Amino acid sequence: MIDTKPTYVAALSMFSKRISAFESIGGQNLLGFYTGTGALSIYNGDAALKGNYYPTVDMTSSPGTTTDHKTKSITADNLKYLNPYSWSGGISDQTFGSATMQYSLKNVTGSSLMARKSWFFLNGKIVALGSGISSQENLNTETIVENRQLIHPTNAFSVSGTTLSTGQTKTLSNVKWAYLNGSTQNESMGYVFPAATTVTSYKRVQSGDWKTLNTRNSPSPVSATYAGLRIPHGKAPQNKSYSYILLPGKSKQATEAYSKKMDVEIRANNLNQQAVFDKSQNLWIGNFLQPSSLNGYSAKTRGSMMVKKASGSEKIVISDPSMEQSKVTFLVPQQTGFKLKRKSPEITYSTQGKNWLIQVNTSAKNGASFTILFGK
Repeated sequence: MIDTKPTYVAALSMFSKRISAFESIGGQNLLGFYTGTGALSIYNGDAALKGNYYPTVDMTSSPGTTTDHKTKSITADNLKYLNPYSWSGGISDQTFGSATMQYSLKNVTGSSLMARKSWFFLNGKIVALGSGISSQENLNTETIVENRQLIHPTNAFSVSGTTLSTGQTKTLSNVKWAYLNGSTQNESMGYVFPAATTVTSYKRVQSGDWKTLNTRNSPSPVSATYAGLRIPHGKAPQNKSYSYILLPGKSKQATEAYSKKMDVEIRANNLNQQAVFDKSQNLWIGNFLQPSSLNGYSAKTRGSMMVKKASGSEKIVISDPSMEQSKVTFLVPQQTGFKLKRKSPEITYSTQGKNWLIQVNTSAKNGASFTILFGK
């Protein structure tokens, strides 16, 4: 999924029953196991993903992923590393959107680690939620909030106002925010934790070798400086969760202020639902992994829904991230005096009590988003 904003582009990589987590051919990409398990790349002009990034980043620690760092030998070309779960997709109105995925690493690294994740791409904010993080592995499990190469190692990295020196690693509790200075404002990154969180933070030199990624490469040891944030879940975690918000291009002062007064509410982050409400946009987005109700909305099937309210109108967008159902159905509270303005051909609707009963023909099973607009 790609989210394009004026000052940055966010690229999210996911895998499914049909799309492999990664591919390795001819001795190339030997450590790509976690690429499709939620790796989130932020392109903001700082060249952090260039140079010696790939051999030094630690490919088991890609930002956005939940990892136990387990890998295995690749025995043949063109092997498929598929997700046993179908829930992997998203929803969008071409301005805002969400991506969501339920997955297990069983077919990727052989690990029992599994999780449910959602990302919400808002106006200058990216909200990341994780739930159901569980594993039987006796391995340290953690969610990688950040692991960013510093093209300019002197750029300051601070956590809760404490600046880290190169070579420092600190585990801090009750963290609400962190900040990474860029060479320009656009290249800076703010991090906010809606619930006070224990994080491991570091600013350090990481080393690697290009040959570990591709057997055709000659040995070429390299190093680079990184700033990182990780949320520890411990060994053999059971039903752990996390939440954090990325603020690309925000100032340090704005990041700290946002941590004290957020305009995004986490409405659900559990095994069945992950949802947020953005007060600044009057925008609600929910991913329903099972039929259930939340905030007055009822999912009669699995599905994702966005509700964007404005003066005199209400836009509802619906999708099926599983790409398996022939129909998706939601109940949405009806607004008095509102009438249909436009809708996707695949949508039918009726009135049921005080609600609109909205049904979407998703028989194409392509994960597309469908829109219905009501207004005065």
